[in-house]
Amino acid sequence: MKVTAIRFDSDNYAYWVHKIGGSIGVLIDAGSVNEILSFFKSNGLPGPLHIFTTHKHFDHCGANGHVKMPETKIYAGDIEAITVPGCTEHMKDGDSVIIDGMTITAIHSPCHTKGHVLYLFKVNDSPNNPIGTIKENKDANGHWVEYVDGINRALFTGDTIFAGGCGRFFEGNGGDMLKVMDNVETFPEDLYVFCGHEYSFDNATFGLMVEPENPAMQEFMAKAKAAKEKGTFLMPPTLKEEKTYNVFMRCRTKEIQEKLKCTDPVECMNKLREAKNNKKWP
Repeated sequence: MKVTAIRFDSDNYAYWVHKIGGSIGVLIDAGSVNEILSFFKSNGLPGPLHIFTTHKHFDHCGANGHVKMPETKIYAGDIEAITVPGCTEHMKDGDSVIIDGMTITAIHSPCHTKGHVLYLFKVNDSPNNPIGTIKENKDANGHWVEYVDGINRALFTGDTIFAGGCGRFFEGNGGDMLKVMDNVETFPEDLYVFCGHEYSFDNATFGLMVEPENPAMQEFMAKAKAAKEKGTFLMPPTLKEEKTYNVFMRCRTKEIQEKLKCTDPVECMNKLREAKNNKKWP
């Protein structure tokens, strides 16, 4: 697959995904009109036939009605579908659709919002390879980067999982997020994780407060800092990498439980989120 990350509102990402050699693309989280339309115009694309929305927040679906074509199908999790502008397709947990050789599966992930879903994309059962080509583009209205080659499977996580972090618990709690993380940790480790916001440097800063001696965390910070200084996009992490430095995925580890002085992973999750919200490590 070829995945293009479209940046808007300083840290939001929408994504355009299509199978290499295919003819139909998929837009994920259409949150901004100008940048997305600029991307389509610059690439000679007529518009999306399929839009997938991870959740109901405006910065992930507010442009649906402005970028769609008359025949466009708009997908969302069934719990929030009624609140997603223009939604035509309600997806339950585990539902899949096949679009131009890409199998897209919805995974219910309640916590940030009750109806949040992740989308798992797969073109075949082959493992991922290192992404072969990265091409960065800009025009007067938009900024996007293309990730090409090597991607057979990818996970689009909206505001549930970020590089090195997770979303706020607006409509859930630590137990909900732990269930989501436990589920995601069963997925293939070579999955590339494409998140809804660029929070990498902030998450790495917090992660180093929690685990300053973790070498994986130190490496993540170096990458996040370099991307921030260059004003560019961080390379999407693999799930395997996330497990080594995303503290919210590590609540069952001895290292995190010793740091938090508790053995209950739900309590650890809640303590981490509270500390992150307050931008202060207790």
